[in-house]
Amino acid sequence: MKASPECVPCIVGQVLRVARQVTGDEWLQRRILREAMRHLAKTDIDRTPAEIIPEVERLAHRALGTHDPFAQVRAAMRSAARALEPEVRARVEASDEPLRTALRAAIGANVLDAVVFGPVPLERAVREAIEGGLAEEAYEALRTDLEGASSVLYVCDSAGELVFDRIVMERLVERGKAVSCAVRRERMLNDAVREDAEALGIGEIAELVDIGAEAMGAPLALASSEFRARFQAADVVLAKGSANFETLGQEGGRCYFGLRVKCAVMGRVLGAGVGDALLLRAGD
Repeated sequence: MKASPECVPCIVGQVLRVARQVTGDEWLQRRILREAMRHLAKTDIDRTPAEIIPEVERLAHRALGTHDPFAQVRAAMRSAARALEPEVRARVEASDEPLRTALRAAIGANVLDAVVFGPVPLERAVREAIEGGLAEEAYEALRTDLEGASSVLYVCDSAGELVFDRIVMERLVERGKAVSCAVRRERMLNDAVREDAEALGIGEIAELVDIGAEAMGAPLALASSEFRARFQAADVVLAKGSANFETLGQEGGRCYFGLRVKCAVMGRVLGAGVGDALLLRAGD
């Protein structure tokens, strides 16, 4: 999904939120914004937002002298998710369709985006998603594809969602699927990294794979050879978040995406409202 003209002021706004997360110095904030705007003025915007955003974010990180401005926010997100985990597990166990319920919770938790949404009421978001629904056609297609699948590649999004992602992966393993879990090796905004996945024991149920791309999402042209091999070999790909949809959404019907709509541009593409929780199949 290519960037829209509306993405440019949105990206600048995200850079300002990163700067404010680290410093209250307005002079430094203005300096960072000027650098970001100079970069955007000469960059190729005929790409996905997922490829453009990290470039300007890295400029901000260098000027701020930090590589991880959301460390405290990410820790708070993990704590909130862990506090809600027992309730979600109980509801999944009591469900007539545990995988569906686990997916609803994991997609509901995609609201955990410090850069776009800021602080969010996680409990309400997850509970509403569990009690709501998923697109039945997409879920039935996923369930059918899983019946004949032996391997699943699960592509993660933010660190705070991993608690709920693990519950989905557990259900896939229970169905006899070999699960690979794709995360990042190095910090990028509030994305999930190997350290986060290992802390939750995800490596005990799934093989951890490095996405490798110096971009958000997983653009195959920039991804690691390990990720590309797993992507090509997987019978089903289940990816979380808008950036993964932007970069993998044209890769065929075995790819499914669970996400919260985070902007009006994405809403127009998907025919949905900002904040909607969706399960999509590539190409539909």
